Amino acid sequence: MADAVETADVLIRDAVGAQAAAWGTIDPATMLSTSCVLCGELDHGLGALPPHVIERERRLFELEWADDEPNTFWQLVRTGRTAAALRLDVGDPTRLARYRELLMPLAINDELRLLLDIDGRSWGTAIFYRSVPEPFNGADVERARECGPVVAAALRRAMLRAVCDSPQLPSPPGALVVDQHDVAVVSSTAAEGLLDSLDDAQAATTLTSLAASTRARGASSITVTGPGGVVTLHGSPAKGIDGGVAVVVERPRSIELAPLIMHAVGFTPRERAAAELLLAGRSRTQIARLLDVSTHTVGDHLRQVYRKAGVASRGELAALLYGRYYEQPRAEQVPPSPYGYFVGR
Repeated sequence: MADAVETADVLIRDAVGAQAAAWGTIDPATMLSTSCVLCGELDHGLGALPPHVIERERRLFELEWADDEPNTFWQLVRTGRTAAALRLDVGDPTRLARYRELLMPLAINDELRLLLDIDGRSWGTAIFYRSVPEPFNGADVERARECGPVVAAALRRAMLRAVCDSPQLPSPPGALVVDQHDVAVVSSTAAEGLLDSLDDAQAATTLTSLAASTRARGASSITVTGPGGVVTLHGSPAKGIDGGVAVVVERPRSIELAPLIMHAVGFTPRERAAAELLLAGRSRTQIARLLDVSTHTVGDHLRQVYRKAGVASRGELAALLYGRYYEQPRAEQVPPSPYGYFVGR
């Protein structure tokens, strides 16, 4: 996953003229942070995050949860945007707490936020920072926005590769490599088991189609249904093999609030769905439309969510979940899962 972030950072930070960036993965079920990497002028080097960086991140998250400032990632979701620049939207950023408390002390003049979305899910975030006087412009925002889905897909593929054949996951994804003739030259046990759910002809045709599409586009995905169920295959160029394609095979699965959180808090499935949409920044009207219920019913669900969690607002709910279930595994650098939350948790 570090390679995917490093490559994206080099390309996009240069393209938008940023001197620093903060890249993060998020749990797509809650939009809460599962990891963060600082690049450029903010890079602190190898090893654990220094205490002052941890405290700075904690304050940034608090301001995000409060949801009373423009251009938070939650507000981007609510307004249907994936990229935005602070000075373009706000004009004078000194009225914002995050600018006064966090950016000014670091001599940062402007920020450009990018939500890494693909297939209706947010897998990560990027914040690009400029320390030079010239602010980001509309062309910078559009350039970043166009890169978002590509980076989101690469990030999720990297997470999938990292957990292939992992004993910590039920029905883990598997990996294989096909050569320039579309013949599998190496494959994992999990990949072989998943491909066995297709008949032989279907498996061969699917691998050939995926390989051709990957060579043409640089990456590709295919979902097929066979006698043994549905599988999804993701292709990317294989390093060191001319014309080769690296393939990750998985069972499609829903992304939901982590079972341990569901069990501990006691949400019903409907309350879980409402809580997820609330945490993702959706308004009550949007939640009602997405769940196909009335706003009155949404209100009932959210009252139960708040009551069971012992909170009074979305910000308090996010802070509670982060502090109780996300902060420790994140600090311990437990890998984020390609199916939400953390691997093995």
